[in-house]
Amino acid sequence: MSEEKNIWIFQATPKRFNIIKALNNPEYDWDFWSIRQHKSEIKKDDLALIWVSGQDSGIYAVAGIICDPYKTGEINPITDEYFIDEKELADATNPNILKVKIKYSGKFVDAPLLKSRLNAVKGLENLSIIQMPRGTNFLVTRNEWKIISNLIGK
Repeated sequence: MSEEKNIWIFQATPKRFNIIKALNNPEYDWDFWSIRQHKSEIKKDDLALIWVSGQDSGIYAVAGIICDPYKTGEINPITDEYFIDEKELADATNPNILKVKIKYSGKFVDAPLLKSRLNAVKGLENLSIIQMPRGTNFLVTRNEWKIISNLIGK
């Protein structure tokens, strides 16, 4: 019997990395993502919802996690131009940071699922990133995923 995959929210900070510009690039179809919380729980075949923080915060993309977490300083070469903050680039290339590789399966930058909309949906009032937005990786419950997947048409 196979284990059910988990759903995660991976939070991007546009003040450090221009995630919107990256997501708008059709060649940007994969990346590495730092794992700072839930290190022993995030695994290959899980699903990641890409959350952009800030004024227009919300879900902007969906990606599959294509490997178990491991330490690497490797980055997607096309992301160089999207780093805004030198510390963020230093972290991204630090070989001691635990990461997963993700492959985007859906990008909806022009029609994101904004926090303001999520706040109004029954069943999402306890979404972890809305309750405690500090962090990088957040677990999404099965019930929350059912609601979110209907909203994004997955």
